[in-house]
Amino acid sequence: MAASAHDGSPFQQSSVPGERLVDMLYRNIRDYVLFSTEGAAQGRLYPHELCEKFHATATPVREALARLAAEGFIEATPRRGFHVRRPSEQQVTDLWQVRGGLEVMAGELAIEQLKQGALAMSELDKLELVLQSITATVDAIDGRQHIERNRQFHGSIVELSGNQLLMTMYRGIQGQLLGAWVRRGLDTWRNRVAAESVDHGEMLAALRSLDAPRYAAAARCHVDTSLRNALNDLRIAENKRNPAGAGEVTPPSS
Repeated sequence: MAASAHDGSPFQQSSVPGERLVDMLYRNIRDYVLFSTEGAAQGRLYPHELCEKFHATATPVREALARLAAEGFIEATPRRGFHVRRPSEQQVTDLWQVRGGLEVMAGELAIEQLKQGALAMSELDKLELVLQSITATVDAIDGRQHIERNRQFHGSIVELSGNQLLMTMYRGIQGQLLGAWVRRGLDTWRNRVAAESVDHGEMLAALRSLDAPRYAAAARCHVDTSLRNALNDLRIAENKRNPAGAGEVTPPSS
């Protein structure tokens, strides 16, 4: 079935022609856990239940689960099996702080590349096209598609830096940077697209004007706002999961 996990809707698996079974299971179980309300409600992930759900045998399902655990999407505990990962506010804060540092540095390096002529100004047009695709299709896409386009914008800036080590470090946290890691099954992102577009536009304008301080300020402001939104989504998800304990999520330390 060529379908995706839309916000709040029942999960439907998808397939890609020529894809290996274990890769298909990896992708579908990941999307089930990260992007569907049904998957978000899970605590422990039982391999035999996933075998039935995805019409597969135990070996490839366990291989897919092990890969998901290794990449940080789920947790694997000895003698307790696999569990949906529940990030703490401190973990989310730490991650967003690292993300912010990498993205600020990437933009500053990209501006140096542009100033030296090592990078053509036309490369920035690709960022413009990504931004246009987000705002033009916001009513027609789901949370997963929005996240992918958002990642495309930020990831492109990192690539423009020309720094291979920086790119490797950024790719290393991409799995954890998925917004759905904290906003599982939520539709709150739709109300933020307009504000995000303003932030993204300011970042792009700073790159075009070769203004590194302006870019750094815009990127930091954007990441700070994104962190506040992520923490808010985390609290909403926690309260949905545990109404009796609403408000008990431990805030991050300063």
